[in-house]
Amino acid sequence: MGGYLIKRTRKEQILSHLEIHNCVTLIELCKIFSVSLNTIRRDVADLSENGKIHKTYGGIIKNPNNSVVPLLSRQNSEVAAKIKIAHAAKKIINENDCIFIDGGSTTLALCNVLDDFNDLIVISNNLNAINKLLELGIKQIISVGGLLCNDTISFLGNSNQDVLNEYNINKCFISATGLSLERGITNSTMLEKNVKSFAVKRSQTVILLIDHTKFNYSSMVTFANIEDINIVITDILPPDNYIKYFKEKNIQLIIA
Repeated sequence: MGGYLIKRTRKEQILSHLEIHNCVTLIELCKIFSVSLNTIRRDVADLSENGKIHKTYGGIIKNPNNSVVPLLSRQNSEVAAKIKIAHAAKKIINENDCIFIDGGSTTLALCNVLDDFNDLIVISNNLNAINKLLELGIKQIISVGGLLCNDTISFLGNSNQDVLNEYNINKCFISATGLSLERGITNSTMLEKNVKSFAVKRSQTVILLIDHTKFNYSSMVTFANIEDINIVITDILPPDNYIKYFKEKNIQLIIA
């Protein structure tokens, strides 16, 4: 676990450096962190896959737009962590629950492990999630309609709220691009903000599924405050200030 923590801290410091300087070369990063070029390249690859930076020839620049990272790219990032988180989240679900699953790559991993439920009602705005649930034989699937976004493979738009307003959701499983004590729970697009925010408001229990790379990072749009969350499931202990904050706000922290 120590290696993971060192790597996570280094990537957070790379992002902090970019916030100030906007660009940096890989050689400069090697000198700053006293690590090899291969180590920096691995860090940069992780940050690039998560849409947090742009790679240039010999260096990196700050992502100016926090643009949407295609779903396939996100699914291929931190795969082992997402599988662990999915199995931990499954333990919270009971038969006859009405749950909402959004279109994030971590929440999609949850769909893959719901094969042994017989009386589950699942609401989702993601086409891949709906297709996977059909494949698993989930009997009651409710699709939230709207405009299908190619990058996220999710139905987006204000019409989502009309469907969500019809149901009392027991548990809402949401993912995020970033989690920040200053800016809350963030995402990359305004349209996704609407469906995520409304699902949070309509749910009795809200569960945030995020891997360790999402802490201390904020994207373009805040769709919920941290206080709106009841449970956070992640793969590695977050920084101490987050653990303290969760305790103060009575937010349950689960390490998968």
